[in-house]
Amino acid sequence: MTTPMFETLFEGIKFFEDFFKVPFPFSKYDSIFCPEYNVGAMENPGAITFNESLVWREAKTKEQILILGIVVLHELCHMWFGNLVTMKWWDDLWLNESFAQYVSLHCLARVSPRIQSIKYSDPALLQMRGTVMAMNEDQKPTTHPIAADCLNTKQSETNFDAITYHKGCAVLKQLMFLIGEEAFSRACTNYFTKFKWSNAELTDFLGALEEAGSDQGFQAQPWKASWLQTAGVNECIPEWDPNGRSAQEKVVIRQTAAVAAYPTLRQNRIYLAFFDEEGKVYQKHNVLVTNQEETVSHYDFSQKAPSAILINYGDQAYMKIRLDEKSRDFFLGNLAKIEEQLTRSIIWVTLWNMVRDTHLSAVDFIGVVIDNISLETDPSVLSLILNYTSVGLEAYVPVEQAQQYLLREKLFNVLRTMLISEKDLPTITMLKRYLIAFARGEDAYDYLHRWISGSLDEFSHVDLGVDTKWSIIATIFRSVNLPLERKLELLSKQEAEDKTDFGKKMKLRLETQIADDTKRNEIWASFLDKSNQLSVKDVAKVMEGFNDISNAVRSEGFYPEYFKNLKNIYQEKDKDFGNQFFTLLAPLNERFDENIQLYGEVLSNTGEELVWLKRKLQDEIDNLQRRKRAHEFSRTNTRRKL
Repeated sequence: MTTPMFETLFEGIKFFEDFFKVPFPFSKYDSIFCPEYNVGAMENPGAITFNESLVWREAKTKEQILILGIVVLHELCHMWFGNLVTMKWWDDLWLNESFAQYVSLHCLARVSPRIQSIKYSDPALLQMRGTVMAMNEDQKPTTHPIAADCLNTKQSETNFDAITYHKGCAVLKQLMFLIGEEAFSRACTNYFTKFKWSNAELTDFLGALEEAGSDQGFQAQPWKASWLQTAGVNECIPEWDPNGRSAQEKVVIRQTAAVAAYPTLRQNRIYLAFFDEEGKVYQKHNVLVTNQEETVSHYDFSQKAPSAILINYGDQAYMKIRLDEKSRDFFLGNLAKIEEQLTRSIIWVTLWNMVRDTHLSAVDFIGVVIDNISLETDPSVLSLILNYTSVGLEAYVPVEQAQQYLLREKLFNVLRTMLISEKDLPTITMLKRYLIAFARGEDAYDYLHRWISGSLDEFSHVDLGVDTKWSIIATIFRSVNLPLERKLELLSKQEAEDKTDFGKKMKLRLETQIADDTKRNEIWASFLDKSNQLSVKDVAKVMEGFNDISNAVRSEGFYPEYFKNLKNIYQEKDKDFGNQFFTLLAPLNERFDENIQLYGEVLSNTGEELVWLKRKLQDEIDNLQRRKRAHEFSRTNTRRKL
């Protein structure tokens, strides 16, 4: 792990010194890994502290490898943007984090061909996933402008979110697309040269951008007002006549606000792609989407008309896209024909957003996954698909439909077949992780038990690393058929193999998962006990075991106490403990109306001083309302046959 990390670091230093035209500002650069660190990393000048989770104990997926590279470069970028020049106040937090995030992605895209010790996947895929996170956040009631007013340090802590990191990153990507890489680099050089070893504000950076982008007509104030000072995401859909064959066919890009409360329409420069019947892009057009409801263009369809149209081809803009009916049907039937991995990812994200927005049932989405997943050739795209599938199963498919359509069973079997024949190590790592995640029911638990017991010849090529073993054991602990004695035997053997801090945490989790009712009452009391000496990370593992899906029925009796104590927890314990309590002990049932009411009652009695709790409550109510709509839609609009 250290060789790729340091090779990436050295290439990053060379890139940033060239891109910024400013030497590395410090005399040293230490990398320190910290146990139980509550953040991913921190850019202390010349001494970066990293979360110990970045120390790998077994092979990782392409996505995890890419994340390591981005974290290394993100913190390195802060040596210039954050340490050489520092923001005056938390209002400009986004500029620190968005800038470091975008430039680290841009850097890795440029230097990865020169890195010999590891092969990175396309950073554009990771950026797109971050943009999707930001768009989800931007549709919540707690969203905020990128440049958010911040009254105090306590309030600033809540703004370390997807808006600050990933929306700002996407907006900077669009800005570079507008003014060009050379102008963006020149703006950075001027900014660092003028303000080095001092504090600066947003207006200072915007001034440097406006000066550098003057040849492209960039005006900082309208851009700032539109993108930085207003919240919300825009949604765009193409409107066109699939039967039109004239030389002047009209294509309208219709723009709306995804959330009515944030009505600002924005200007974006994008690529509009036309696909032929083989799924290939035969034309792409550079289009300036205006800040109006309609952007109208005309194209020649007389010789060849598109089979599908895709807005924001190349993912240059921060916008939520929808597919027209013709394009949606074409892509659903031809996903395997789309050659570019980023384009396939954009289409999958668009389909996933249709699930969240009740334009496509989660059952139908997962059906498309089951039909296409074995045809996907890129592990990063595969990871994206499986991530959304996992969320869909847990959040947007009613329990009875998941059982009726045998969704988990079918996914388990498809992944099993893929894993048997897969040779690529990072892909094997990803497939086995999701195979374990989709295991539900005694047949699947028995299969995993035979695997960890060494009686599955078909997986002889798959290494069972220590972390994978823990995942399998935690899953088969849900079995009612596997005797308790065998569970304890597996736990004892794994504990002896893994003497690390993580091994101790997993033992806590599993012992809690199988605790009897008397012990569960004691464990619940420990959650509320002010004198509890366990670390937040340890307690989180105990909470995971306590409220595991295998304990769903037994946990029902504790849910009234959960709601009763939410406010006290945030008043008496720190926000890290409170956030774990809020998330890990939340009701597992699908009684949405009841839970919305209970969270609402807590919210009505929560003051502004409990800023973290208030935000969590508002977001969870919004999440439950979205899940309720998705469940109702899925029950009445699923097209897939049983």
